[in-house]
Parts: sequence; C-alpha cells; structure tokens
Amino acid sequence: MRSARVADSLVSAVVLMVFLTVLQRGTGFFRNVLVCRLLDSDDLGCWNLSHSVLLLLAPLIVLGLPGTFKRYLAYYRERGQLHLFVRRATVVTGILTLVGVYLALGFRHFLGWAVFGASSRTDLIAPVIVALIFVIVFNFCAELLMALRQAKVVFYVQFANSVLFTVFSLVLILAFQMRTNGVIAGFAAANFVTSIWAIIVIRQTLCGEIPDIPQEDQPLRFWHKLAPFAAWYWIADLCGNLFGFVDRLMIVHLADKYGYDGLFMIGQYHSSQVIGMLLVGLTSMFGGVLLSYLSHDWETGNRDKAERTLDFATKLAALALTATAGVALLMAPPVFQLVLDNKFTAGFRVLPLTMAYCIWFGLLVISHNFLWCREKPWLVSVSFVFGLLANVSLNLVCLPLWGLDGAVAATAVANLLALGVVFWLCHQLGMRYSLGTLIAVCAPASLVLGGTVTIAFVVFVAITGWSGRWLFSDFERAQLLKMCHVGLAKLRIPWLNSGVETAATK
Repeated sequence: MRSARVADSLVSAVVLMVFLTVLQRGTGFFRNVLVCRLLDSDDLGCWNLSHSVLLLLAPLIVLGLPGTFKRYLAYYRERGQLHLFVRRATVVTGILTLVGVYLALGFRHFLGWAVFGASSRTDLIAPVIVALIFVIVFNFCAELLMALRQAKVVFYVQFANSVLFTVFSLVLILAFQMRTNGVIAGFAAANFVTSIWAIIVIRQTLCGEIPDIPQEDQPLRFWHKLAPFAAWYWIADLCGNLFGFVDRLMIVHLADKYGYDGLFMIGQYHSSQVIGMLLVGLTSMFGGVLLSYLSHDWETGNRDKAERTLDFATKLAALALTATAGVALLMAPPVFQLVLDNKFTAGFRVLPLTMAYCIWFGLLVISHNFLWCREKPWLVSVSFVFGLLANVSLNLVCLPLWGLDGAVAATAVANLLALGVVFWLCHQLGMRYSLGTLIAVCAPASLVLGGTVTIAFVVFVAITGWSGRWLFSDFERAQLLKMCHVGLAKLRIPWLNSGVETAATK
C-alpha cells in the first residue's frame, strides 16, 4: 500500500495560502488590468456577465453536491466509507452535469436573454455552456482535494489555473483578435488542463487511504445523512450566487429604461471589482480551507476549539483585508489614470464601496462555517435570501436615482445587513463573538474615508488591541505568533524567526 499523503495543519495551510494567494491573485490582477485595457466597456461587461453565469450555473447543475465534501468527507472517512463516498459522489455529479448541460443548450436562447438582456451578444451563451463543463470538473476536484486536507495541492492547482488563464486569454485576444470569446475560451482551457493535474493527485491520495470497512451496501441509508445537507447547500449556494449577481442583472434589464447604457455600466462596474473580487476570492479560499479543519475538530469532539478558531479567523480576515484594501486604494489612482488610460472613471469613483462590500461578503462566507458545522444549512439560505431581498429592494430605489453609484451603495448596505443577520443567527446557536471581532467587522466602512484613514484605523486597532489584550485572546496571540514563526521559517530569515519564537514562548 502506498503511504498516504499527510494532511496539512491549519497553520501551515493558512501560511501557504497567504504566500500562494499573493502570487495567484497578483497574476489575476495583472490579467484583469490587461483585459480591462484591451477590451472596451461593452466587451468587458459581457465577460463579467459570462463569468457570473458560470459561477451561478456550475453549483446549480450539480445540486451543490461538491460543496458538501468539506463538511462530510470526514464523517464518512471516520465510518470507513471514504472510497464509497467518493465513487458515488463522482458518478452522481457526472450524471447531473450531462443532464444540466443538455438542458442549458436546449434553453440557450432564454439563458442568453436572461444574462445579456436585449443586447446583441446573446451568441456568447453557447461558448459559456461549453466552458461550464470544465468549470464543474475543476470545482469538483478542488473541493475534494480541500476536503482531503491537501491544501498545498489545491493552492498549486489554483495558482496554475490563474497563470494558464492569463496566458491563454491574452494569446487569444492579442494573436487571434478574439475579444470576449477569447477570455471565455481561455478560462475553459485553463480549467481543463488543471483538472487533469488535480485528478491525478486525487487518485494518488485515495490510493494511500485505508480501504473501506466491509459492510452491507444500503444506498438509501448512505445518502440519508448527506442528501438533506446537500439540498440545503444547493439552495444556499443558489441564493448566495444570486445575491452577488442580482445587482448586475438589474442593471442589464433596467438601466436602459432609465437612460443608462447597461453593458457600458457593467463594464465600469467590473473595473471597480478588479481588486474587490481578489479579496472575495481570498476569503472564499480561506473559508473553504477553514471549514475542512473546523469540521475535523467538530467531528472529533473539539467543538470549543472550532468556535475559538472561527472567531479568530473572522477577526483576522476582517483586519487584514481592510488593510489590504486601504493600500490598494492608495495605489488605485495611477492604475486607473495611467494603465487603464482613464477609461473607467465611474469604476474608480465607486471603488471604495465596492471593496468594502466585497470584504463583507467574504466575511459572510467565513461566518457561515459555524452554521455548516452545526448542520443548519437552511439558516445559510435564510441569510442569503434576506440579503437578496434587501439588495433587490434597495436597487429598485437607488439604481434609477443614482445609476452605478446607487447600485453599488445598495449592494454594500445589503451585504452589511446580511452579515449582521448571520452573526445574530450564530449567536443564537451558541457562537461567542469577542468585542474585537465586532470592531474588526466594522473596519471596512472606513474605506469610504480614503486609504490613509483606513490604514491608520487598522494600525490603531491592532496596536491598542494587542497591547491592551482586548483584540486577541491568549489563544489567538499564540496562534498568530505561530503563523509568523512558520511564515518566517519559509522565508529563511533566522534572526526574525528567532525573535518571533522567543515572543511565542513568552
């Protein structure tokens, strides 16, 4: 028997995630800036809508099944059913994919109208549906590897995906004069190539696992635990993706009625999301890593540790992302003025609010982990439905009055309200949030005051909170120092590493 791959620890996984995410998101930022420069606002708006519908349909078609892996793979592994679980999940996902793609092709004209409105770009829906197949396969593999706690492999694969997407899309745009179609094709090709790598690693990992415990095969009993959770996960994922997409759908279908150019407005909107979506991607990746470890602690009886870890992670993510957004806000003027040649002035104007709501959405994803561990997925749906209704209601008022500015403001308020609902629901179920976490969650609001004020606020909170011991508990301080220790060890800086180690010992 081959030796099993050792599962990565949470601290090393987080440290590695930070390093690789900087590289991956840096590549993504470089690609997005170039795409913004090479495409006009209408083409950029079409790509934004195409990418959004891919993110919406991929989990919708497979009924959210891959999203349950991080929560329930540990459950089936503890009961000696790991290989059976993977086999059945793979078969069911494959069947659902074929059926879903067939139906999508049959209704492609309706989908084209729903996504692109009355524009002439409904021809893009066919390439989007083809790309959907590769996106589903890649997401399935990434979720399975994350559930197996192979965080390093996931980050390597996702980094390769980002690099290949950049190379393929730029080659297709520059060499073959393909515009939105080139970006869609590049995205599909990157997902196809990296999926092959991920499948090879999954096979190697599963070969090293302990064989299943022989037992009577009862398919209905097997799915009894997973199916309700998967159904609620599917509903929550659908509501969550609609929550993040509904403002652009409303722009597509309502903007022209109020004298705005819908695709042009979405192109401007996309330029303001270049940085914000990097933050969302970071928190989504972090939330996925976190859930697999929280689920392991939960299933092994360390529930108090899981709660403390989640509170610490929420607090740390809020401050780190806000500081990052503050720095990005200071660096944004030359990017929009020089690199993007002042083509996206409206996008630059709404940039602070866009980054703020992207951070709140990421914190929403992280906070949901407690509800997943408590096996209350319907409450995740409740929070998203609340946010969705708030977003639609506010956009109906703000979009006609203030155009893009109104749409972004409405989405920001809706995200903050949805986050507040999640915190209240988790608190009702026993989750204990510290004062420092509540303060950190409010930090993104400072972005509307400018990058300098934001950075000063985060530094003030961090210094006074650390020295006064009201921001981080002793457990959190130890974890933070341990992360610094591991990170500096990877950087191979002995004198800094020894200083952090001494502090951690104290």
